[in-house]
Order: sequence, then structure tokens, then C-alpha cells
Amino acid sequence: MDSTFDEGTLWRLRVAASLATALPMRVLLTDSTRLLFEVRRPPLPDHPGGVFVPPCRFRAAVASARSSVLAADSPLTETMVGAGELGISLVLQHDGASLPGGIWRLDHPGSSVYVFVTGLWIRAARAAVGSAPEVAALDPGFLADPGTGVTLVSATAPSGADPASTLDAVHGMLARCTAAELLAEVGASAPGGRRQQP
Repeated sequence: MDSTFDEGTLWRLRVAASLATALPMRVLLTDSTRLLFEVRRPPLPDHPGGVFVPPCRFRAAVASARSSVLAADSPLTETMVGAGELGISLVLQHDGASLPGGIWRLDHPGSSVYVFVTGLWIRAARAAVGSAPEVAALDPGFLADPGTGVTLVSATAPSGADPASTLDAVHGMLARCTAAELLAEVGASAPGGRRQQP
């Protein structure tokens, strides 16, 4: 059985699976009428009628769907494939916020960590983010998820940093990664082109 996800839905699932694995985050998957299941970290609630899935199992199902081989968790993946219009909601279980552009801010004592997801591998993401002073000041970090094929990029700002300037810098990092992704796709689709390598 092959995955029948469209490209946009599969991308949103890849992002959700990686974020739920790396960050304190819940993921709610719905169809047009009901909640299919909720992804959350153990201990899972013992709630009648609720279907709760740990992030590792959700990630395995998404990774298998990405490779079009559903053996890793066929029942869970078939539930998602059969849902029709799949709704994916991400809920941060930590002090912070969801910001425009697909950026998440996690607030800690003394600092805030900004996270976004790119389809670039680490080497390409690091090159796209660059090393300008405003970027270097945020100590960017990179975490690749080979199963979902995405990279999480983080930027850490001390509590005294100006939020607007910090967000501008993070948006710049995200924009450069997005531009690099588009250029990579154009290059890969050209005659003799090759897709990016890890």
C-alpha cells in the first residue's frame, strides 16, 4: 500500500512529527467531523474514547508514509490516509508562543529559544542561515531528522534582547532557508540536476 497524502499534507505531517518529537508539543489530527487522535508525550491519559499516540510512534508512521512504505505503523498511517481532509493543529505545552511564519518561541528563565523547520539538510541550512553578526549573536543550532527529512533550526536570545530585533533576525534566517529550498528544488528539476545531500 502506498501513501496517498498530497505533497502539502505530507509536509505538514513531517513538520508536526519532528516538532512533537523535539519540543514539548501536542499535535491534534482531525478530519472534517472528529478528532482522529492526539499526539502527546507519556504518560498518556486514560480517557475513555480518546486515542492518544506518543510522538515516537507518530514520527515512525510519518516517516513510513514519506518513504511510501507503511510497514512501520500501517494502522496509524491508514487512519491518516483515510481521513480525507486532514486537519493538523500544534499546541505548545510550554511558556511561549506560535509566531507568524511557522516560528515557535519557547521562553525559559534568562532566555527565549526560537525554532523553525526547513526542508534543507544541516549543511545547506547552516550555509543559508549565515554568520552575520545578528545571526551569530543568536547562537543558531541545527537538528536534522532523517526520518522526516527536515531540519529544526533554533536561535537563542537572552532575556534582555529586544524582541522585535530578535524576531527580525529569525525571520531573516527563515527567509534565507526558504529561498535556498526553492533554489535547490529548481536545480534538482533541471536536466542533470541533483537533489541536495545530507
